[in-house]
Amino acid sequence: MGFIQISYYFHIDEESRGLFYTLANDAPIGIFYSGPDGIARYVNKALAEIAGYSAEELTGKLWREKIHPDERDAVTELWLAKVHNAEPWHVEFRFQRPDGNDIWVLGHTNPQLDADGKVIGHVGTIMDISERKHREEELKLRIKDRTRELNLQKSALDEHAIVSSADIKGNIIYVNDKFCNISGFSRDELMGQNHKILKSGEHSLEFYEDLWETISSGKVWNGNIKNRKKDGDYYWVDATIVPFLDDQKKPFQYVSIRTDITERMAAIEKAEVANQAKTDFLSSMSHELRTPLNAILGFAQILQLDPRDPLTESQQRKVDNIMNAGEHLLTLINEVLDLAKIESGNMNFSIEDTKITKVVNECLTLVNEMAANRGIKITIPDVDKDMELVRADLTRLKQVVLNLLSNGIKYNCDGGNLIISYDKVAPGMIRVSFKDTGKGISKQRQSELFKAFSRLGKESSEIEGTGIGLVVCKDLIALMGGRIGFESEEDKGSTFWIELPLATN
Repeated sequence: MGFIQISYYFHIDEESRGLFYTLANDAPIGIFYSGPDGIARYVNKALAEIAGYSAEELTGKLWREKIHPDERDAVTELWLAKVHNAEPWHVEFRFQRPDGNDIWVLGHTNPQLDADGKVIGHVGTIMDISERKHREEELKLRIKDRTRELNLQKSALDEHAIVSSADIKGNIIYVNDKFCNISGFSRDELMGQNHKILKSGEHSLEFYEDLWETISSGKVWNGNIKNRKKDGDYYWVDATIVPFLDDQKKPFQYVSIRTDITERMAAIEKAEVANQAKTDFLSSMSHELRTPLNAILGFAQILQLDPRDPLTESQQRKVDNIMNAGEHLLTLINEVLDLAKIESGNMNFSIEDTKITKVVNECLTLVNEMAANRGIKITIPDVDKDMELVRADLTRLKQVVLNLLSNGIKYNCDGGNLIISYDKVAPGMIRVSFKDTGKGISKQRQSELFKAFSRLGKESSEIEGTGIGLVVCKDLIALMGGRIGFESEEDKGSTFWIELPLATN
């Protein structure tokens, strides 16, 4: 089968022909020999198996006929050019099998020349590379899908975010359209420029030093930045800057993703102005109200204490009502004034070592009569000496404790209990708790407790107040480095507590 023909073209002896035939037929790759006209003179078993034909069906045929029609002309043209120049031929193409399936093969031929340098045939190999091509196609599809996905993500990102990239010196190497639109600079004006071109002067040197120290160490930075547009206007962005790291874990590029928050910052600024106006108004009105109120209380006291013209029993009751109402109103005004001071940052503190038990006992003397009138029993334990001293402002601590004691009595049940306790909690902190046996607070209303002017139970209670006492207490305790909180269960009572730092020896 093709043996005599191949021996003719190769001009080799019988022994060499037999050796070649044995090696070629047992080779794992396809081997063939064709004449200069491209007609196969010999094919081995491996090639027949690859092609899906018998060796007899391939021998004596133009090998080009088995190439897929879509590639036949291009492969043939290349082969003819190589034949003309007596050069090797190396190409990948699809081969048509008789079962209708196509396979990818890698073909390679070397021209056989006679003594005059004329091409008398071609020895070639055919390898089945279908599996490799299949993997390559799968990889191409994955790359294509991933590229499409990345393009979609980029489009979505560009639609909603201000994106830029910078080198390690902060020089701009990429900006998206949204960056150009909001800054007012063209892409050409921005490329190669340092991000300092957007500097507004709003932020301190320390702000930028912290930013650069963070990203240059390979960490992500996030924060709000005020930038300046080309026309001099300003805009705010919420920026996230991500460093890209090389093999040595050092940044080689920074990618910044920003969101325009100009409207939000304007709303915050407007709210702060309005809040400051409210604070100023409360502070001013509180001062203005205290002056005439103190005069009213002063004249009422003169009426009570005038020995030359003592009040009748009826008059005394009426003046007492004036005093009680006036003192209550004065308390409310003072609470409003305290709230205004806290919000404006004008509250003065003198933090020192303070004996907590002394503060609680002094406040108890002011509320004992109130408790006795309602039959409320107050229980207070002994305290270890190492838990007595706390770091606090004495006057403000008394204000907080008195408020919590008063609430524990006002919102208690007649004949109930008010239990005071001291406990060490977190390291270096002491908790003082005030547990009552009142009606408690429903879970639905507990979130309203520390909101200004929110007084729970006002619909059905005759207890007066503004609803800001606990708000002031919370702010005062926080300013002293402590915490305030509570636990409550409806119809079972409430426990309010404060935590303060213990004094260090």
